[in-house]
Amino acid sequence: TIVRKKTASLFAACCQAGTIIGNHNHAVQTRLREFGLNFGIAFQIIDDCKDIISEERILGKHPGQDVIAGDMTLPLLNLLNVVDQAEGQKIKSLFTSKTNETGLKKIRKIFVDSGALSSTRKTALYYIDRAKKGLDELENSDYKRSLSCLTDYVTQKTF
Repeated sequence: TIVRKKTASLFAACCQAGTIIGNHNHAVQTRLREFGLNFGIAFQIIDDCKDIISEERILGKHPGQDVIAGDMTLPLLNLLNVVDQAEGQKIKSLFTSKTNETGLKKIRKIFVDSGALSSTRKTALYYIDRAKKGLDELENSDYKRSLSCLTDYVTQKTF
């Protein structure tokens, strides 16, 4: 819900605004709004995932900001859903305390090894697929190809 109301709705509005300015019909406006919504959801899930699994030199910022801030993102929810109760308590304690580099490395390892990464990837790719399928109904153009390439680029950089 948070992703849909923030990042995804911004992407949806931006995509729809371009069609309005371009004087496209309502069907095209709707398709591009839906593309932006689905792409925005996937983009945010991927970004949240990168916050856990990427290193600073790749991410361009210090990783683990969501954990440090105590923000419960989909990747972290997936992590809590796949670990046993004792492991879940350890992870939750890392949220409530000042998480350091060692704590972030522990979360990263558990996340990758637990199946939570796979589950998060599956969800992000589901929304990428929805975004791309929405483009199928549009006529071929450089813009359509660019949006399709953008979805591929975003997923290749993380997954």
